[in-house]
Amino acid sequence: MKKHIKYFSLRGSLIAAVILLSLSPVTIVHADASGQKKTAPLKPDVPYVFVVHNGRSIRIERDVFDSLKARINIRGVLLQQSDSCPPFCLQPMQLDIPVETVGEREIIDFMLDELRNDSGALVDVRSRQEYDTATIPGSVNFFIQDIQKGSGNAKFDAMLESFGAKKRGDIDGFTRFMETIGLKDDSMVTDIWDFSDAKELIVWTNSSINKISVDSIRLLLEAGYPAAKLKWYRGGLASWQYWGFNTYSKPKR
Repeated sequence: MKKHIKYFSLRGSLIAAVILLSLSPVTIVHADASGQKKTAPLKPDVPYVFVVHNGRSIRIERDVFDSLKARINIRGVLLQQSDSCPPFCLQPMQLDIPVETVGEREIIDFMLDELRNDSGALVDVRSRQEYDTATIPGSVNFFIQDIQKGSGNAKFDAMLESFGAKKRGDIDGFTRFMETIGLKDDSMVTDIWDFSDAKELIVWTNSSINKISVDSIRLLLEAGYPAAKLKWYRGGLASWQYWGFNTYSKPKR
């Protein structure tokens, strides 16, 4: 079906401008009469945006069907997650937390260095079923629901220990005093955990419209995991597949 683009002429205007419309909140996917085109919000309360291009007003919108460039095994998930915003909104490129955003090139470098020398881990925070269906090779799986349990939970603590974190046990008074007054580096420790030898993590999920990877990073930070040892792969599996990288699936019996 041909896409219909609304436009009108603006005499002699060569101005490139963005016009944000004051619209009431729209949080669900909209379908046209034929059902062959579905658009999702660009961000909360912003269903679309008009830009002036070569003297014409062009509407910028997200065509859900047209945007599903990932392979078939993840398209259904992306379509389902595009049904509403929030919670499934496009995430910003840089988060409001001091964690670096990485892309495919950085992941390849990470595989060549940190994964090979066991100083890093790719962390898939999706469900076990999704992980078994297709994951980025080399990734380990820790489901967001287990991460949400926080420090003190057996599964969460076992995860941190698998990343190289160590429980501190009893801290002598002198060490605690030195940390309190800043004469001993405490940037890698909490009252419970020592992250000095913990691995560098790249956390990811299905795509840039799913925020569970961001939520997982926030929970790790709350537990004391150093921000310097955390990275975020914003594009997730959808971007990985879009650029033609292979995935790993659990062999069927």
